[in-house]
Amino acid sequence: MRIFIFTFLFFSLLVSCSSTNKEEYSLVYDPSVKVKAPPILNKEKIDLDVNLVEYTLKNSYSGYFFKNKNNVELGIKKLKESVVNIESIKPGDFCNVLGESFSHVQDEHLTFQFGPRKCARNTFVGNVGKRIDSEEKRLWTVKKVVEGNSNVLVITISWFASPSSSKWDGMLREIKTHLDKIDFVVVDLRGNSGGDDTIGYQLAKLLTGGSQFSTPYANQYKVVTRPGLESRANLSSFLAYNAESKKQKDFFLDFIKRDKQKYTNYKKETAIVNKVLPKVVKAKALKPVVILQDRACASSCESTIDFFEYIDDVTRVGENTAGQVQFGNLGFVVLPESRIQINIPSTFNSYRDNRFIESIGIKPDVNVPKGQDAYDFAITYMKNRRK
Repeated sequence: MRIFIFTFLFFSLLVSCSSTNKEEYSLVYDPSVKVKAPPILNKEKIDLDVNLVEYTLKNSYSGYFFKNKNNVELGIKKLKESVVNIESIKPGDFCNVLGESFSHVQDEHLTFQFGPRKCARNTFVGNVGKRIDSEEKRLWTVKKVVEGNSNVLVITISWFASPSSSKWDGMLREIKTHLDKIDFVVVDLRGNSGGDDTIGYQLAKLLTGGSQFSTPYANQYKVVTRPGLESRANLSSFLAYNAESKKQKDFFLDFIKRDKQKYTNYKKETAIVNKVLPKVVKAKALKPVVILQDRACASSCESTIDFFEYIDDVTRVGENTAGQVQFGNLGFVVLPESRIQINIPSTFNSYRDNRFIESIGIKPDVNVPKGQDAYDFAITYMKNRRK
């Protein structure tokens, strides 16, 4: 199962957003146009942005169609009540009002952002040690180390870049060359805030020798309304505009094209885009695998951990993850008056057993006490298991 989930920060964006009537807006964004936010919003500008917030969430947010409709309606009510007596406000303060109005919604991907700052949302910090080689500031590292009598392959991934990025070059090949010479594998995902989990799935496949296996997910649902298509296209347009290569640019532009071709004339508001296979297929890891996880592991970091659920001989060590996995495939809209960005999930991923873990996270198999190091726990755990 492939889940595109992007997290990002950027400044001073502009959406071309003109109301054609009270019900219809264009949410299309031009990444080449930069307009700064005004210093002060008057009453008229506040009301225009509030109307667009309501329109956007009701027409493009997956949570409005699955699980969170009542919470969204409550948030809209709270927002309108909060601004009714405000005659003027700074955009940054208005962002705080937006964030606080929807802070009760159980979805950490739904955020309001002014410049680089996400307003009134949780910040997740790991409590079980830093990722190994975190000071190197690299996307990935692969190292063979000796721990006691064991040869250990330690893999670290700091975030999940696009699979088209050249930054991944050599990682899977290097892992493969070591697998016959080690006793177990440690995959360190602490502090990994997500991205695109395609490489995460490929890693799981590699560590099973290419075997087929199921994921814990049931159907994935996507919002396919026109506003939903536009919000997703906005993110892909931004990523294409800032791509590191023509290959990467074409990757994002092709995503927009395929999305529009498939769903522009779709008759329903949501569509099932990944159907689950009813029979669970299990696999076995070539060598024992230990995954290190923490509270800062979010989004595609979590779906990568989920890919290992039906793979035998895999142990999760650490603490609960962030719980940002069921609402995903972000798009965004920039409010035309305040230039505040709404990050909007467009898909909902259900689990086979109907669990709901947003803001709760994935539980480890071996819980590490706060303040202690998950790597040390993992090594001790594997030494005791091998006795």
